[in-house]
Amino acid sequence: MLGRLSLASWALAALVGAVVGLGVACGSDESSGTGGGCTPGAQQACACPAGGQGTQVCNEDGRSFGACDCGGEGGNGAGGGAVGLCGDGVEQSGECDPGDEVNYCPVDCMAGAGGAGGDPCAGQNNYAGLTAPKPSVWQQGGLTSVEAGDAMCDVLQPGAGLHVCEYQQLRAAEAEALFLTIPAGTTIWIHRTSPEMVNGMMSMPGPGGRCNDWTYSTNHISDGEYATFDAVGVPTYHLDNDTFYDGIDGTHTITGDLNCGPVDGLLRAIACCYPVCVP
Repeated sequence: MLGRLSLASWALAALVGAVVGLGVACGSDESSGTGGGCTPGAQQACACPAGGQGTQVCNEDGRSFGACDCGGEGGNGAGGGAVGLCGDGVEQSGECDPGDEVNYCPVDCMAGAGGAGGDPCAGQNNYAGLTAPKPSVWQQGGLTSVEAGDAMCDVLQPGAGLHVCEYQQLRAAEAEALFLTIPAGTTIWIHRTSPEMVNGMMSMPGPGGRCNDWTYSTNHISDGEYATFDAVGVPTYHLDNDTFYDGIDGTHTITGDLNCGPVDGLLRAIACCYPVCVP
């Protein structure tokens, strides 16, 4: 599950075709099911006829995946039917909505059309800073989950609209050399809401890779993606190729990595970002 992922790999993820559903995931076989085909209800990325990326769902019998759902537009995913690809510099439906896990693409939000005045988002910083190390269960001022993370970020710069960084925002900040003050030995939680290639497979985002959206504190039925700074300012991303979570099935986790806790009092910082620039 370990590996340094490049911006090129992210772009490749958007163009990838149908993904074979037999990959080993998180210490278990994500695609294992009746007849050895796939897990009923599991999702994977697939290629749309008009270009772009859709999703397909494993059938109830667990033997095969259904037809590729392109949202009626041949586009970016099953949920919003966006035309085009994440990373094409054009804002499509759902790409600027962090709640849209199929189409969310903050890179396109920050790119902007530019027009005669140029890119209105050029030069805007993504990354704002880190909170103190926190456990995988996020709580702040009576809030829980991602809302609590946003509240902890707000403490860094009250009123600035800071929120928990999404994975793609971290990659953009890395490319802009905004991590140079982060010391070696730092670890941060990764909040990923966008598809990503992990070990050669398309990994859809899900609560099983976010410690059940930061409300889960062990490693039995949920994983927690993270990054380590093994050198000053240089992150290594530890992502999950199986983010499934139903609160029951424990076969989708990695033993010994991607822990949510409580191994050695596991604490990681939360990366905070400025609001996404929408031209």
